[in-house]
Amino acid sequence: MIDREQLQYKWKFFNKNPFFSLHVALASHCYCLIAMISTHLIRDMLKA
Repeated sequence: MIDREQLQYKWKFFNKNPFFSLHVALASHCYCLIAMISTHLIRDMLKA
C-alpha cells in the first residue's frame, strides 16, 4: 500500500528540485562527448 501523502511529497520535492533529471541528462551528454573525443584521438594516433 502506497501512502498518498508520501507520494505527493516526493512529487513536490521533485518539482522543486529537478536537478536529478538535469544531472542525468548532463552526464549522458558528457559521456557522448568523451566518447567522440577519444575516438578522434585514437584515429589521429593511428594515422601518425
